[in-house]
Amino acid sequence: MENTAPYDFKGETTTAARPFDTKTVSNGSHTITASVTLSSGTVQTTSATFTVAN
Repeated sequence: MENTAPYDFKGETTTAARPFDTKTVSNGSHTITASVTLSSGTVQTTSATFTVAN
């Protein structure tokens, strides 16, 4: 879990976000989903679809 920006897909605590290496997934359509739990307990979720063509 990351608690401070910059946020990335690696979940590390470095001061710079790491780019997503598309070679780690197959070519084609993928969906990534991010959720955040607000202090009120409400969960907000968003998704984005992207296509990989290595």
